[in-house]
Amino acid sequence: MVVAAGGIGTGRGLAAVLAAGAQAGLVGTRLLAATEAAGKPSAKRKVIEADAEDTVLTRVFDIGAGLAWPSRYPGRALRNDFADRWHGHEEALSVDQAEARTTLAQAARDGDYSQAVIYASSAAEFVRAEQPVAEILDQLAADAEHHLAAVRDLLA
Repeated sequence: MVVAAGGIGTGRGLAAVLAAGAQAGLVGTRLLAATEAAGKPSAKRKVIEADAEDTVLTRVFDIGAGLAWPSRYPGRALRNDFADRWHGHEEALSVDQAEARTTLAQAARDGDYSQAVIYASSAAEFVRAEQPVAEILDQLAADAEHHLAAVRDLLA
């Protein structure tokens, strides 16, 4: 089974990966501000306010937290002061890791998203309000169905 992931935030995006041969699309960021999501209200607000260019593909949060995550798998997150300071300076961060670990842990406890990580893809640009999950999924499904029908009609 092929499951497409990364940046799928609209029915059009979901239809595109299905039309390309995936059997499913993994939707993540689009659900971060869902009513049922466990995130802090301030984190949800950050996602709602973000655009695609407000994200960065980086390893700095893993390094700073002391996670032994494979370097070939960076994570996409909302840009913040921590990412701006350390992205591109991963070796120096490795040296200052103890201080960074303390900073990130305290920021997460305090909900200080100028430092704490919010993992989010470029699909953040499609999150504009807190909505129930059912409403988000209904919108995605209806839009995907519309676009898949257009592809079907085009090929018929």
